[in-house]
Parts: sequence; C-alpha cells; structure tokens
Amino acid sequence: MNSAGSLSMSEIDTLSFLYNSPSLSPSELAELIKIKGQSMSEVITRLETNKIVSKKKSQTDKRKFEVALTDQGRLLVEQTRYERDEWLSTAISTLLTEEEKNTLATAANILDKLSAFQ
Repeated sequence: MNSAGSLSMSEIDTLSFLYNSPSLSPSELAELIKIKGQSMSEVITRLETNKIVSKKKSQTDKRKFEVALTDQGRLLVEQTRYERDEWLSTAISTLLTEEEKNTLATAANILDKLSAFQ
C-alpha cells in the first residue's frame, strides 16, 4: 500500500493543488476539484484531523480562511509521488519489450506536445 492509500480521490486532488500553491481558499479548492463546498469542507476536516493540512485566517478577509499543506502533508505528497514513480519505472523495465518502451517514449512526447497546447 502506498502512502496515500487511505485517501479519497478528492483528498489526493486537494493535496496536489495545495502542493503547487502556498495556500488556497476552500471555495478555490472546490472549484478546482469540481466538488461542492460542503464536500470540500468534509475533505478539509479529514485532512486537518490527520495533520496533513492546516487552516489559517485569510490575510485579506479575516472572516475567511485558507488551507495549506503542513510539513507532514508536503512529505506525504513527495513520498507518494516517489512511490508512484518507482512503481512505474519497475513496471516499465520488467514488463515492456524494447519496442514497447520506444512506443511509450514516442507517446509521451506526443502527450507533452498536446498538454502544451493553449
């Protein structure tokens, strides 16, 4: 089982967005993840209970708060990404033929090109 094995997809997505941003409001996270505000509140509560995220008062509006990764949360994301990369590397080297590895490399280049399209 990986480090994030007990997390839901919404929780994993939340951590991913927070990893790339210093902090986000619950409404920003809900919009990014495409879930309702109430569902996002539940996600944040669960992650905060597990000390993966923390809440702090918004600097611009003291009635609101922002969510950020804790040090433990940042380590969890990094460990999970490392485990995923190790699994994928092992699977590729173990299961694929040289021809399949070349096809995969070509497909990766094509996907990079598509992801850069604005």
